[in-house]
Amino acid sequence: IGAFGAISLVFLFILKITLLYSIFFIALKNIEGINILKNINHTAGSLSNIYNYFTVLPSFNIIQLINFVAVFSFMPALSRWTINFQLLRFNDFSTRGSLTEIFLNHKNKKSFMTASVYLFIFYVLSNAFAGFFLKDKFLFNNFSWIINNFSIKNGNLMLIVIIPVFKSLIMISLIILIAETAGRFFIRKIGRLSGDAIGAVVEMTEIIYLFLVYIFIFIF
Repeated sequence: IGAFGAISLVFLFILKITLLYSIFFIALKNIEGINILKNINHTAGSLSNIYNYFTVLPSFNIIQLINFVAVFSFMPALSRWTINFQLLRFNDFSTRGSLTEIFLNHKNKKSFMTASVYLFIFYVLSNAFAGFFLKDKFLFNNFSWIINNFSIKNGNLMLIVIIPVFKSLIMISLIILIAETAGRFFIRKIGRLSGDAIGAVVEMTEIIYLFLVYIFIFIF
């Protein structure tokens, strides 16, 4: 696969493991992980607690299971959606006789639009329901300063649904932008849409999805 291909695979797995680790071992353990990170000092007791925290797997309960399904089950779905997007969007760029050409020549706009609508609506609704039932225990609400300062304290519970929906719409918009930009980039660089390029977009989308989830949980 070549040196650059091997290096890319190594960094791909490192990025995925790092992002998944950050989300699972900190977010799924809830606010406990944030408190440990905020109160680090140089005493032996604290270092021992930090070591124990990061070396023990989190115990799953129903709340954490719903969080897992709502947030992570859509990562492969949204990343594979980019395949259909590129096959439809860039149907004029293919190599004659390639497997990609077969799919490009059998494009179905109606099927693509139907699948897109179902996927996006299901993604938004799942996050909305998770926010409604879990409230501030939902990952997209848990560490949000907006939720902590305006929702629970002031009784404005609509925010626990509005914020996950808003973040879901941002995620969908950015993934569409990624698929469009990446497709144009590969066509400009290699002059066609190949299966390798489509697969690369899928992997990049998964990394960006995890990165956005991390931002939505801890920063935004």
